[in-house]
Amino acid sequence: MKRNNPSAMFILIFMIIFYLSSVVDAVSVLISKTFKFVNEEANRKLDAISNHPFSLQFYNNAANKYTLALGMGIGVSNSRLIWVWAANRGRPVGENAVLSFGRNGNLVLVDADGRVAWQTRTANKGVVDIKLLPNGNLVLLGGFVWQSFDYPSDTLLNGQGLRPGGANNKLVSRLSETDDSPGPYSLVINDPNNLNTLLFLATMSTIETKINVERPQKFNGKDFKRWQSKMLFFPSNHDLDAVLQDPLNVLMNKEDNTDADNDYYIRGNYMVKNNIMNGLEDAMYDFYNAKDNLTAYEL
Repeated sequence: MKRNNPSAMFILIFMIIFYLSSVVDAVSVLISKTFKFVNEEANRKLDAISNHPFSLQFYNNAANKYTLALGMGIGVSNSRLIWVWAANRGRPVGENAVLSFGRNGNLVLVDADGRVAWQTRTANKGVVDIKLLPNGNLVLLGGFVWQSFDYPSDTLLNGQGLRPGGANNKLVSRLSETDDSPGPYSLVINDPNNLNTLLFLATMSTIETKINVERPQKFNGKDFKRWQSKMLFFPSNHDLDAVLQDPLNVLMNKEDNTDADNDYYIRGNYMVKNNIMNGLEDAMYDFYNAKDNLTAYEL
């Protein structure tokens, strides 16, 4: 009877352990991509997670009550940024709170006292990187394991939508201008069989309004004048005509420009450009979307 060779068995077990550990390591976040960011007075903005005009940073509306959020704009001052998404909404943290992205792929915000204020709950789910996309979507990659677009706050960005069902897939108002806790109003898709039906709810009253939304016809190369007149309604109604009258680089280089003027032009270009892009059929959208740094004026 042939006996097993102990040395061969040991080598086999070692190889299996080595293989399994290498597989686990292969789907872990590289050490160079991990970070720990401390919320402190000297620095509130995570420069490594930004994609103009979006940036991830801490802001506060009250003393020592900070929200980790995505801001849109070019200003350093919080008053000149539009907050389009919040992580720890209604669960503020204080000074010295830490946002960390570890090798296990979990993005977690911990207050100075050790309380976990918010996390993505993506530990050991194959995350390999974190990116802020040009449209303002914060994603954990390894596929799209997690994305901020699935957890809207009170704002929808270009390419983001609402889906029927899911407790998080709705827009909820702020409690007040100085308190970003969830407020009394929400907007959800109520009927899964009719995605054009929105339900507006006022949770502190008996108001319940159903809105039938007519989807605008996408431009396919025909009836340009009619489509153009529809597209011009948005910039005209929001006082953004300037970004269609002159190239962005001309507007940004006016001698008497202030920071507020440049902020207006950049935000205006972003909003008008994406309004136009959303009015194109898929083939035309893909064609123009492939052109880097195209401005509203050039469209």
